[in-house]
Order: sequence, then structure tokens, then C-alpha cells
Amino acid sequence: MATAVSATVLCAKPNVTFNASFVNTQSDFEYDKAIITTGNNCVGIFKVDDQKLLKTWSTKHTLNFTCPVVPDFLREQYVGVQNKTIIRCWSYEAENIDREKRWKLTEPVFCVLPIPNSEPVVVFQNGNCSFLNDILLAGKDYQTIGQLCSEEQLYWADACFSENVIILLLTWNEKVNTWVVYWLQLSSQHSTELLGKTTFHKKDHQLCTWCLSLGADIQRFLTLWSDGIIYSLEPKNDTLKKLFQVSDSEKTQSFMMTSLNDSYVAIAMKNLENITGEFVIEIWDINFCFQHTRLFVSYPMSCKGQMTFFNGNFYVPCEQGVVSVPYLNQPASLARAVGRLPSLSTSSFSSHSEMLHWKKTGVVSFQYKKDQQNDDILEQYFHSGGRSVSLLYQDLFKKICEKLDFAALSKLLKQVSDIPEKVLVDILNYLLSAGEEVFAGEEIFAGNDEKSTDCPLNDSRSSLIDLVLCYPYNEAFILPYLKVLHLNQIMLLIRYLHYLLKVAPYLETSDRSEVTVTKAAAWMVMIFTAKFEEILVCSDESSKQLIRSLIDTTKELQKSCKDTLMMGLITALKKRLEMPKGKKASSLYCIEVLCI
Repeated sequence: MATAVSATVLCAKPNVTFNASFVNTQSDFEYDKAIITTGNNCVGIFKVDDQKLLKTWSTKHTLNFTCPVVPDFLREQYVGVQNKTIIRCWSYEAENIDREKRWKLTEPVFCVLPIPNSEPVVVFQNGNCSFLNDILLAGKDYQTIGQLCSEEQLYWADACFSENVIILLLTWNEKVNTWVVYWLQLSSQHSTELLGKTTFHKKDHQLCTWCLSLGADIQRFLTLWSDGIIYSLEPKNDTLKKLFQVSDSEKTQSFMMTSLNDSYVAIAMKNLENITGEFVIEIWDINFCFQHTRLFVSYPMSCKGQMTFFNGNFYVPCEQGVVSVPYLNQPASLARAVGRLPSLSTSSFSSHSEMLHWKKTGVVSFQYKKDQQNDDILEQYFHSGGRSVSLLYQDLFKKICEKLDFAALSKLLKQVSDIPEKVLVDILNYLLSAGEEVFAGEEIFAGNDEKSTDCPLNDSRSSLIDLVLCYPYNEAFILPYLKVLHLNQIMLLIRYLHYLLKVAPYLETSDRSEVTVTKAAAWMVMIFTAKFEEILVCSDESSKQLIRSLIDTTKELQKSCKDTLMMGLITALKKRLEMPKGKKASSLYCIEVLCI
């Protein structure tokens, strides 16, 4: 179900006589400002929060912008290309850009790419790329070296900055009906190197939209086809990898796609069945292939143009103009944590995956023979299709326990930061109720110190329970779930916590999975708060002996304890363990045996 969001028209559609050939939105130097190029000869600076037009420039009708105006972050100026061969640079204070200095070139320019913390890159129609300042210094004398074949037409370009500037070029070869992707590297020494080139097409399906996904250490070119399937391509990988299929793709008339960061991509879609033309924006996690969010926007989306995202807003070309859609991305830490697991690094999504090869044209099918010993439940689960975060929380841990995948359970407890309290207690209940034979022979905790013979649990089970005890929780939320645990599980947990109170360290260590006396005491207080009545009337002699021994241990801890927090917990525990005396005790419980 889509969530309705408030959107505003930031820039109205140009007059129909204006002959607007494109609409593009770029980030400005300041956080809440955007640069919008509307058509052939108009550009404006907008304050996004207030939907105000702060500044606008227009040019003569004989000098049209042939690509979007972009910022030069190093010099805090704007750069535009007119009639494909004229470059203009001007400041915010400029009133008439036709009077600003211009540079005439001999080779036609395709676009200028803005790069934060670096100089803009000029991309020529023949595929040559160079820094802006090099071109301005040379002027007409600048010589270009084409990267493209004569049959190729440059369709799109983008760039990012890592150690060097990485440039991506997307071209179309009409002669053989194929798409070609070039990865180029522009170094600080101003030399251009070809990192990779791939040629591909997909039979019976059209390439609808694309975007470049950027991260600190990874660049991915994402393509969305008419069948709704998204593929990913990386510079140093030799395959275009199938990721997932977007929702209702068979009913979708048009797509737009943009990257939020290295983990999330947004797809705007207009449904054929929607007469009024409103559209939805789906946010997908590209690492784990599930739908994160679905937004509904009550504006008719345009069939042309490209959506962009920066500074917490989507900018979508619509029938009324450029629409601003605010969006605060909330990462799913569950998915992020699972994605760091080694078992999820494989590129196979099923036993038979369809991929596009880096160097070959057409669709190539690859068969995978999976090792049964590496049949990881997490890989099966996440690669089974798009799942919402709530569904992942609902049954992922249950499936792990059913498969007895304790290695995966250990990694999840260490790396997931927002497991609900109910799921946490479910895990604890399973670990306490399962027999010792289930954990026999497990070697995944070989690095942990072995427990003494006094420990009521074996090393593998105790190590997993330690992870649960060390996991962050909200006491108000977890108490109701602790109340439903069976008394047998509760008494086993008390025995283990009693053991920890005697052997655990007082202070936190570098190992976050190691239970301290403070953590053990806090859990003991919660257990007695949740199950005090049942523990009080327990008639089992061994349980009574355990409580008496626990009272003695808390008395000893109270004598040696100097930490204020720990002292408070031990005192609270001691009060909980003390049996009522005198007249008050007689009115607590009355146990009678009824003979029927």
C-alpha cells in the first residue's frame, strides 16, 4: 500500500510557445536551493522550502541552452552550454549572462557534469571527456580524441569522484541495435583511461530508464527494462546482474529512476489504469532486493524527463512542471546488517539466473550448482523476492530457528540493531526450550572461552543466549513477553543468570557479546518482576534451593559492589528474592487441594 505524501510544484511548466526541449534539476551550492533549467533559454534558482524563485536568467533565442546548467563547486559559479559549442560561466550576481564571457569550441559538447569537491567535467558528443578549466584555457585550440564508434550515439553521461573522477557514458548503436556502456577514469594528471566497455540488449524488451548509484567504494549503473526488471553493472565486474522486478510493471506506462545512495534506488511509475495520471515512487533496497517504501504523489507525471534526488527531496517532471517531493530515507538496519554477511555476497539469485554478459550481446543464461553445505537460509530468504521490512521481522528469525542455522542467528544478533522485543523473547524462548542435543557438535563458537563445568548450559547454547542478554531492549516493551514464558524456561534462565552473577566480569570489555554482572542482574530483576508470583509458589525442591543460593550470592555481591548502577540492581534483586514475613505473608496465597 502506498503512503500519500505532500508534493508541491516548484517550477511551473513553461509556456507552450516556449518550445521547452528538456527540464532538468540540479543541486545548488546551498543546501535548500535547486537549479532548474526549463527548456532552451531559461534557468532559475529556487529556494525549495519556500517554493520561491530567487533568481532567473534567460538568453537570446538565437543562443539556446543545449544541456542543463550546472554548478561549478570549486569556483561557485554556474556553467552552461549554448548551441553545443559555446560555454558560458557566470556568478549569482550576474544580471545578463549574454554579457558574460564565453568560450567558442570546435567540437560539439554533449553535457557538463558537476562533481562535488572537484572541477566540472565536459563531455563531448564523440565521447571525449576533460576538466572544464583545461578546455577554457585551450579554447578553440582544444583537441578532442573520440571514445565512441562512428555508429554510436551518446544518450546519457554521469560522473562521480573517488580517488579519481569516474565517468559513465551510455550510447546506442543503431546499426546493430545494442546499448553500449563505457567506464572512463579521468585522473588528476588529466589523462583519460578506459576502465571497461560492455555491449548489451534484451530481446523483446526496451530499456526504459537508468541511473548511476554512488557509494564511498562502489559505483553501480542500474538499468530498468520494460518488463520491470532492474539490472546492476559495476566497473570492475564482467556481468550485468539481475536484481529484482518492480511492482505492477506490466501495467506501467512510464518509468523514471534515480539513486538515493549506494543502498537505495527510487522508481517513479505511472500506471496505465490511472486516468488522472498520478504516480507512485517505490524505494527499493538494491543490496537485498526488497521494497522499502511506496509513496503516492497526486500529480500527473510526465512521460519525458529524468527524476533526481538530493538534499531530502525528489524532483519529478510532471504535467504542471517540476514537482518537489520531500522524503527522509530511514535505512532498514536489519537489511543493512544482513547484507554484510559473507553468505550474501554471492551473485546467484536462484538455481537458474538470467544475466547480461559484460562482453557479449544478448541474454546469456547461467546455471548454478549450489553446494548443499552452503545452503544458507538467509540467502534463500532474501533472494526469494521483494519483502517488506515488517515481514522480514515477522518470520525471518523463525525460519532461521527452524533450519537450525545457528551461525546465521549469531551474526544477526551481533549486527542487527533494531530487533523487536517480541522477536528477541521468541529467540530466547527457543534457545531455552530446545534440547541440549540440538546444540551438540556446533563449532561456530570455537573462538569463545569455554564455560566452567558449573555452567548449566553447553558452550554453544550459552554463547547464543549471551548475545540475547547483551542485546539492547526497552524494559517496558519486553516485560509483557517475558510473562508468557513457561516456568521451566524461566528457571533454566535463572540458573544460568545465577552462574553469570558468580563468574561474569564487573566492567564492560571489548567483547560486546560478553555478559557483565550488571547485565545479568538487570535481566534477573526483569525475570522476577515478570514471573514473581509463579516463582514464589513453585513447589520444586531444586527451584527452592536455587532461590536460596541466589539470595546468598546477592548478599555477597552487595558487600563487594561499588558501582552505583550495579548496587541499585543488586539491591532491587535482593528485595525481590526476600520472602514476605509476618501477617502480610499469609494473605498472599492460599493453595488448596480439591477432591472431585
